[in-house]
Amino acid sequence: MFSGRGLLSGLVIAVAIALAAVLVVRFVLLGPSAVQASFTTLSVISGTVEVRDEGAGEFRAAEDGETLDVGDTVRTAADSRALITFFEGSTLEMEPETEVSLEKLEGEEEGGFFTRIGQSIGVTWHRVVEFTDPRSAYEVETPAGVAAVRGTLFQTVVAPDGTFNADVLKGLLAVRGGGVQRTVEAGWGTLVKPGQTPVESFRLPPPPSTLELRLSGPADLLAVTPLLTGVGYYNGYPINQEPGTTMTEPGEEPQVVLFRRVIDGTYEVFLFGIAQGDYDLYVKGRTDGNVVCHRHIEGDIEEDWRLVVDVDMEVDEEGRILGCTIGEPRRTSREPMVALVVRESLQARLPTRFVAALSPTPIPTPMTTATSPSRSPTPTPTLVPQVLAVVAGPTVIPSPTPTPTPTPTPTPARTPTGESLVTPTPAFTFKPTPAATATPTPTPTPTPTPTPTPTPARTPTGGSDDTPTPTPTPTPTPTPTPTPTPTPTPTPTPTPIPVADVRIDSQQLVGPPTDIDVCEDLVVSVMKVLHNNGPYGPVDVSISASASAPADCTAAPGAGNLTSASLPVSANVVVDETWTIHCDARSQHVFSFDNQIATEDPGVIDPNLGNNFASTQLAVDVWALADLNMLNQYVDYPPDGSTIPARENVEVMVLTVIRNDGPFGPVNAVAQTIVTWPGACQVSPPDGHTEQISGLPVGVNVTLKAPFIVLCEPGQHKFEFDNTMDVEMQHVRDPDAGNNTAHTELTVTAS
Repeated sequence: MFSGRGLLSGLVIAVAIALAAVLVVRFVLLGPSAVQASFTTLSVISGTVEVRDEGAGEFRAAEDGETLDVGDTVRTAADSRALITFFEGSTLEMEPETEVSLEKLEGEEEGGFFTRIGQSIGVTWHRVVEFTDPRSAYEVETPAGVAAVRGTLFQTVVAPDGTFNADVLKGLLAVRGGGVQRTVEAGWGTLVKPGQTPVESFRLPPPPSTLELRLSGPADLLAVTPLLTGVGYYNGYPINQEPGTTMTEPGEEPQVVLFRRVIDGTYEVFLFGIAQGDYDLYVKGRTDGNVVCHRHIEGDIEEDWRLVVDVDMEVDEEGRILGCTIGEPRRTSREPMVALVVRESLQARLPTRFVAALSPTPIPTPMTTATSPSRSPTPTPTLVPQVLAVVAGPTVIPSPTPTPTPTPTPTPARTPTGESLVTPTPAFTFKPTPAATATPTPTPTPTPTPTPTPTPARTPTGGSDDTPTPTPTPTPTPTPTPTPTPTPTPTPTPTPIPVADVRIDSQQLVGPPTDIDVCEDLVVSVMKVLHNNGPYGPVDVSISASASAPADCTAAPGAGNLTSASLPVSANVVVDETWTIHCDARSQHVFSFDNQIATEDPGVIDPNLGNNFASTQLAVDVWALADLNMLNQYVDYPPDGSTIPARENVEVMVLTVIRNDGPFGPVNAVAQTIVTWPGACQVSPPDGHTEQISGLPVGVNVTLKAPFIVLCEPGQHKFEFDNTMDVEMQHVRDPDAGNNTAHTELTVTAS
């Protein structure tokens, strides 16, 4: 028996599978209804993705295109990625080793949407649409705090200890933790530890490299990364699935996509023609702010044409662009390899490339009615639609809906100032507001009491004289006491928390070996450059170094390797370490040397844990030794100085005694005997003898035979026989090539 949800999920999956048979981009078309928000779709981008259904104890393998519901939990394995598309158009991209749960999914026919995601660990990238309904909410709840937004691009990182890191690329992000709320602007980040308040916003460090795509003309641009995530527009629908990437809004010209995380591999840049005309495409890669690759492509495009340009990026392990190859545009009919879910009702509601965004529309209207000249240039209309209420915890979630509703009651008086400015303020603090409101309620009574002048004028307001009498004694005393207490508490708390962004700037091997011998001990040096971006410093960091070796090898750390270092602000600190590597078997072996740093000073916060790790690999050929030795070579027949018949075929037999002196064996080898003869004779075979030797053991003499047929004119003739021998086995070499040759001469008289 199937449940209602099971039938619905099966239907959506069936539709997705049917569409996936011909398209990689999936469109799920559903009409509007009161339960729209429950249609949340999971797309498996790569690797292993699992789902735990609500009420289930175990995880199961996720189905690409399946429908998720409230209470479901999704997790990604290592090297795995997934995309969750919510009905209202927001998307959540899950990086490897991430786990999220869907705690709230609600929608109304009028357009209000309420989404809350719980993130317990890992990295997520959120693209939140600009809601037209002010009641809509999108929240991310972590063990350390809650973030709430709308119309925003941001990334959240939850560490194993529950520490919550939020980076904002667009819009505003309201973060709450420890009873304190902080608003984070685009280009800034914050960090919250469990039980603590958010640290003061810090500016995000610049990325090591960027890749910019800029398109002008009658076409839409969609870039697909080597990880099969997409950024740009497809049929006018905006998508942004790549962490750290920004793009222009619908209707803006030119279209710009800026990748702040550039990876090694091929980016596919699709151009979808929407009319006939000329286009200009600029591709520009920068490392440390300097342009390292660039190309300008121009041409013409027709409506419904589809062009694709391959951009091959060569990027090192630290994310720096080493070079790129930008191909020629070519016509194609295939779909882009990117997971995308578009719903009919959403597509009808979202703006197209030629229509201005809907969210700013209601903002200018009231402003024009009021103080249009002074408020028009104010940036508030841009920021306000991207901020929504933040809540203190799960139990308070139901409160936001009723709280903002009564709050706007006094708002009409402030409408000229900008309705949008008044709305978010109580919405952000609607949880503390009731507590603060309850305290000031009696405060108006004592306020007229200490002021003698207004007291007569306030007689009707004060009611009776009995109220001020008891109120001054108990009420004023507690009122000022709690009032200053919460005020200084949030202010000094962030101030003393020092922030130091420490990183491993680079790591490399110093004079790395290319090969070693079996059972040889070899010292390898690793140099790493540590850096403190500040703003706090100097700061002490711990250094955790480790090495991984193949099963038949070892890597032992040097006794002098440092386990800590002091990092001043904006200064490179070079730390060297050594490892002794040893292998017992021949082959090509790969070692990995890993380093991780962490702040040791109590209370110091590292806002970016993603740059604290470095890994360097060493590939070496490990050789076994087999000393091949030619002990003796002689002509068995005819003896030197003998007489042979003239103008007759005579067999000459050359014998060579060889041995493998080891230590490795048995070994395969090849031996070759070459003959030199006078002009009055003929020799067969003229090219000499080549013999393949298989499984030559250690310490055993082996005799090789090389027969030749000679025919000579009358007279005395001299022959020379040269023999060479070489190892013919992978990762086995002969340490002494001087004993691998032999030379023998033969003089005969033909009569």
